Amino acid sequence: MLIDRKITSPDLDALVSRLVRHAYPELLDHRLTTRWSRISSFAEVRWDNRQKHVSITCDTSTRAWHEGALFGLLSHELSHPISEAARPVEANADLDVIDRGLGVYLATERVTTGRYKDQTTHRGRDRYYGYRSIRQRLTHQETIQLNRLLSDLRIVPSISSDGGVGRIHDIAVVEDERGQTSVGGYLFHGLQIPSSSGVKLVIREDTAFLYVNDRIVGQSSLGPSD
Repeated sequence: MLIDRKITSPDLDALVSRLVRHAYPELLDHRLTTRWSRISSFAEVRWDNRQKHVSITCDTSTRAWHEGALFGLLSHELSHPISEAARPVEANADLDVIDRGLGVYLATERVTTGRYKDQTTHRGRDRYYGYRSIRQRLTHQETIQLNRLLSDLRIVPSISSDGGVGRIHDIAVVEDERGQTSVGGYLFHGLQIPSSSGVKLVIREDTAFLYVNDRIVGQSSLGPSD
């Protein structure tokens, strides 16, 4: 397994580097940057395929997570730029993580955030897989590893709770050469978002409202399947 027995203050650069070496050979020639910040989701990923740059921001609250849960969160973010053309976006990122043999960590992240059941997004056309769905997709050996990890963490998965679903899990930001910016799967035209800016997506009914540095800059009703 990737995690160290001794848990110390997490180093995002080191964790991402280990993940890329172990499971993401496609990103070995990319520039990868990470940072901690106070954001509205657990994580945010931005990428530019032309410059081969992937940037990941983790909310400061995740500093307290076990290393195994952080590996699950970071794996999901690294799978976004690789599976970006696949629809639905979030479901395929989760499946990519599992296919790379990192499902144990993804399941640990979801149980850490209280996501036991699938969380649907974009009017039911996309989803984040919950702990139970991920567990069903693991091999027998991976299930043994997951049980051992949860035992070490003294976590007993709930059969009913989904207390963490209210918070947006992550935000993926990608800009293309046509002047379109996709934020969380919603398209915004004519926007350029500085790399150091804070991004927040608020969903009300069928419309996504985009805030940059706490100012609303656009809205969109176009999801990833529209």
